[in-house]
Amino acid sequence: MTELFEPELTELIRKSTLGDITFGMPEDMAEFHKPWAYYEFLGIPRDASQEQIKEAYKRLSLKYHPDRAGGDTQRCQTLNQIFEVLGDDGGVLGTEHSRRKHYDTVSNFDGFFDGYIVHGKERTQKLSEILLINLEIDKMLAEEKHKVSERFPEYCTLLDNLQQAEDSDIRFDILNQLLGISARAKGVPEEKIAEMEKFRREQRKRNEEETAKLEQELKSNPVNYSVKVLDVLYTGGGRFTFGTLPTLMKFDLSSQEVGKNVIKLVIGNKDDANRFSSPYLAGFQQVHFKSPKADVVVTDPHLVGIMHVIEGTVDVEYDGSSYGEVIRVMAPKVSYDSRFTRRDNLFVPARFATQNWWKKKPALDIRVGNGSIKLALKSERIARRNYDPYGLIFDNYIKNNLSDNLIYNKKENINKIKY
Repeated sequence: MTELFEPELTELIRKSTLGDITFGMPEDMAEFHKPWAYYEFLGIPRDASQEQIKEAYKRLSLKYHPDRAGGDTQRCQTLNQIFEVLGDDGGVLGTEHSRRKHYDTVSNFDGFFDGYIVHGKERTQKLSEILLINLEIDKMLAEEKHKVSERFPEYCTLLDNLQQAEDSDIRFDILNQLLGISARAKGVPEEKIAEMEKFRREQRKRNEEETAKLEQELKSNPVNYSVKVLDVLYTGGGRFTFGTLPTLMKFDLSSQEVGKNVIKLVIGNKDDANRFSSPYLAGFQQVHFKSPKADVVVTDPHLVGIMHVIEGTVDVEYDGSSYGEVIRVMAPKVSYDSRFTRRDNLFVPARFATQNWWKKKPALDIRVGNGSIKLALKSERIARRNYDPYGLIFDNYIKNNLSDNLIYNKKENINKIKY
């Protein structure tokens, strides 16, 4: 159970900030990756017909052609890239797989699910970035299915079996069969196909070993990673809990990338025996969570960052209060109990609702596209992290040259906490 205490009874209050929650376009993203930028470039409405798109393309092609006076090679290349997207109606695959529809989908989501976290020279990924990659992969798979199934009808059956398979070994075998059929359709010799399969099995073994090592490290030594921002993509579609006890951690890690300041994880919902399980994470201070579908439960009142769920729920269930962190929520349905104070879409524990609290930068940004958000606080007493050894965290900050993010503040009353 989370330990509760009154801040007036403590000598020191720790306040740490890892990364900054930032809205808008990351500096390392292309200029035309902002929502609806393609339509703005062409000077056409978002519901423009294919005829309007072609007319705008021809007009701007003449304007920016490098052989003409005042031409612009870079903008001409950008124009061609934009037309490849907006001019694609899906062809034989249908509008469901058109690149224009993919772009419109991502633009719609990006306007709502805005935000990312910058920590040092690294940042987390926006939800729209993940969606665009996934949509492009879906189209590639659809194109492959259309081409290959004409010669190998069993390809479609294997795809259906892949969707239904729960055991990871069975899924891997089916995937190998699919890749083998695709290679044969392209005329790849059988000996090369065998070499490719051997390589995939060796790579899978290496990935599993690396993943198992990271999982064990996260579970046994969470304090070593508490100074990093956690960037999570959850694909399981079920319940996902951010709790307070690292000893209860469990998750199915599909892939991982550990940087100096950011840890990027893709998590499913299977346990070691390939049974469906609900992931549980604890020990992190800041997280950027993204999921197409999930029911998220947050019980750690000191966890800050971003929670973005396209479809599902986010339930904040605190046993005790944070140090007055402001929470911003956006969802079709929002409910909260009387221990929270609300102003528009901002919330704070009621005991901290003083001195223009709503002007503080939100520490936790929660957004659900289709679903609900619920905020519940059992006690207004401050909850202390019972897994947070201050000394070890301080040592980690010093080691990583991040000690300036730590503020130790002598306490006399609640209003002197620094933000």
